[in-house]
Amino acid sequence: MPGMNICITGGEPFMQPEVYLAALVGLLRDMQYTIDVFTNGSLKPFPSWVHDRAVTIILDWKLSGSGEASSGLEVRLNNFKELERKDAVKFTIATEDDFQEALALWNDMKGRTVASFYAGCVWGLYEEHTLVERILEFNLPWKLNVQVHKYVWPGVEKGI
Repeated sequence: MPGMNICITGGEPFMQPEVYLAALVGLLRDMQYTIDVFTNGSLKPFPSWVHDRAVTIILDWKLSGSGEASSGLEVRLNNFKELERKDAVKFTIATEDDFQEALALWNDMKGRTVASFYAGCVWGLYEEHTLVERILEFNLPWKLNVQVHKYVWPGVEKGI
């Protein structure tokens, strides 16, 4: 239903007190919203409400180019195992090394999850056309994640 989706993001949602985050998700679900939660999944185990059919988890997998690849890795790996068909793993690629790392991770992960995979570029560091060429070259079933707001408001630092 148009306008009935809420995206919880903005840093790390699971930094919020669990009781408040669970209450918010419950309220939104009861109001018939679908809920996307963008998380790096490295802070703590996912709560049980992530399995609610109204909730989609997008696990923002940190690659080496982010400087956070090893941060909370064990927790992230355990949370990865909790992903379902409705969920996704997202790679944000800054360099060719990041692409190769994402490719190796996907090759390891693809048989252990039913989640979808997305890939996008760090703005100004890795070009979308290069990523598309690499996705086609390796025949990857990844969905392309494009930061549309960067095209709508190029060079704008505020208001994005």
